[in-house]
Amino acid sequence: MHTCNCGVSAARNTGIENATSDYIVFIDPDDTVKENYFSTIKAFMTSTSVDVAILGFHQIVEDKDGNVVKEGEVFPQKNYISNSVEETVRTVLPKYLGYSVEDILEWVKSKEAISKRLEWGAVWRNVYRRDFLNKNQIRFNPSIRLNEDSMFNAMCFSRAQKIRTLNKGFYCYTIRPSGAFMKKRDAELVGNKMALLEARSNIVNDLNERGFNFSVKDYAGSNVMSCFELIIKMPFSARRETKKYISNLLVKESIKILPFTGRKKVDIPLLALKCNLQALMIYAVNLGKLFGVQFQL
Repeated sequence: MHTCNCGVSAARNTGIENATSDYIVFIDPDDTVKENYFSTIKAFMTSTSVDVAILGFHQIVEDKDGNVVKEGEVFPQKNYISNSVEETVRTVLPKYLGYSVEDILEWVKSKEAISKRLEWGAVWRNVYRRDFLNKNQIRFNPSIRLNEDSMFNAMCFSRAQKIRTLNKGFYCYTIRPSGAFMKKRDAELVGNKMALLEARSNIVNDLNERGFNFSVKDYAGSNVMSCFELIIKMPFSARRETKKYISNLLVKESIKILPFTGRKKVDIPLLALKCNLQALMIYAVNLGKLFGVQFQL
């Protein structure tokens, strides 16, 4: 089937809607799978009757010349076993929804990268029961072009009753230098952050309507970290868009409820945000860039 080039989310939605198999997997065009990939996951899904299976994978890191510099198995952080929606929402969903206030506070006490607080949200590391996706009308959000996988998975884990982990690396994921691709992604960053903000809010609102106790606190860390990311990455010419994101009511609430952490690299920019000095931060960061200063958290 051929469609217009409307982005990966639209293409994946078309695939889901036209699929006829019991289970759905996603394979990126530059990745590969091992010979027994399909037979293994079919047997696992059939024997466990899960809505979603979270898989391990084989990771391959290449340099700019295509030489393999590192490879190995990557497994989920936990052996997830859930038999009810309540259990899935409590144990699995937080790993995909975003950084909570608690995630930020725990992160500053540790030496690990903040990304370790969440599971890798790529959809190619999961297997989905097609009937589950259709019954709950779960689809990709075309407005989200970066991190669309995580929001798709967050929707799944806000609804899934039965989850299991398969710690086997039959999917081969290859990491290559990104370069210009990342620069292209930066140009979409502000609009994408706004779309992510809306998607997380919609998921939380839906959870609350179903009797769960969630709030902006459960993804406030992501909102504040996004402020830092935009101020650091976006060019000075995009300052109005950056300030518009920071001025969003949910973002302002996130800034308000996130306490100081005791880590200066976080607390100094957080103080500036709490004091509505984002314009000054943008000017300072861009001035620093002119003198070769590298900013990172």
